[in-house]
Amino acid sequence: MSRSIKICSRDFKLTFNSNHSGARFACCGIERNGKKKDGRGEIEIGTKQNDLRDCAERVVHEVMEAIFVEDDKRWGHSSESQDCEYLFSFGHDYLCSFDKKVVDGLLTSGFFKLTDGRPKRRK
Repeated sequence: MSRSIKICSRDFKLTFNSNHSGARFACCGIERNGKKKDGRGEIEIGTKQNDLRDCAERVVHEVMEAIFVEDDKRWGHSSESQDCEYLFSFGHDYLCSFDKKVVDGLLTSGFFKLTDGRPKRRK
């Protein structure tokens, strides 16, 4: 199963894979079985042994990290191991625009929808 998701004006393919339980993303696609990358971004969510909440958490994590990378906010590794311990650097001004990008990405994933939880106004 795959669908298109918008992150920072780039199309990402959102796929779900029942063969693993992790998640990953690539801004220019993930090469598989010798097939060339198509230039679109891709987020892959593993569903093996994951319930719906686990999958949702992975979607949120990967959308946020993809935004950081697209906006050049991921600096590098925080340890000598080079084992996915990335540092992110941004100020509060960036954070004020980040929320819109996160909500846009999550809503276009089809995995989330808004419900009106605001208090009802009295008439």
